[in-house]
Amino acid sequence: VDNCMNYGDIVSGTAKCIGGVVAEAKGDAIQCVNNGNINVTGSKTAQVGGVVGLSIANITFCGNFGTINTMDATPSDELLVGGIVGQTGYRIWQCYNHGDITASSSNVKCAGLIGDYQGTLDYGNVRNGFNTGKISGGYAVAAKAKSYGEMAGSNVVWLEGSAGQGVPGTDETTMRSKEYFTDNTIADNVFDMMENATGVLWGSDVNNNGYPIPNILGGVNTYFYMQGEYGTEQNPYLIENLADINEMRRCVVGG
Repeated sequence: VDNCMNYGDIVSGTAKCIGGVVAEAKGDAIQCVNNGNINVTGSKTAQVGGVVGLSIANITFCGNFGTINTMDATPSDELLVGGIVGQTGYRIWQCYNHGDITASSSNVKCAGLIGDYQGTLDYGNVRNGFNTGKISGGYAVAAKAKSYGEMAGSNVVWLEGSAGQGVPGTDETTMRSKEYFTDNTIADNVFDMMENATGVLWGSDVNNNGYPIPNILGGVNTYFYMQGEYGTEQNPYLIENLADINEMRRCVVGG
């Protein structure tokens, strides 16, 4: 799954896996973004992710802006919720969550990036990511893992006040102030690693409370072409910021 974006809101119903972009991924997810809100209802859903519900492949440079609400859920077993992925045992690199997540009960295991990591949570498997979303009743990075390894060199950071801890137990993830995210400090650390890996430039945006978003410069799907309204086939419309993405959405879906 490569370069996909969702703007639609989702209600889980009786589905077992819910993802803003993909419910269950058996191949890598790369440069996918969810903007839709997810509302989890009933007792059937087990894995919920802002981008992918259940993943048995790597997730790279993916982001979530949508809220995930579980207040209408009545899980009979554990409900695994992550801003990026509900459950996985594969690499989560260069991923970010800006969406708020709310847990309805102790059966809901929720976190800004990963609900349940089925492997060793360490800097080799989870790196160069961040969370700024408010996680109520959960953790900033991962709610649970099969085992915990060294995270000190992972460049995984989270906003002060977004959660009580990054992960359960001994926490080697890094809490940072809002200024770290809204000035150029993060650009000298996490973003440099992201840009080297993806070629995508980053910047702050007033529509996201000053928090960083990818500018989508120089990557795949940088250009948008709609005959009769924008550009030409030889000189298409260039998408440089969030406003341009929203304009592309207006042209595609109307309104």
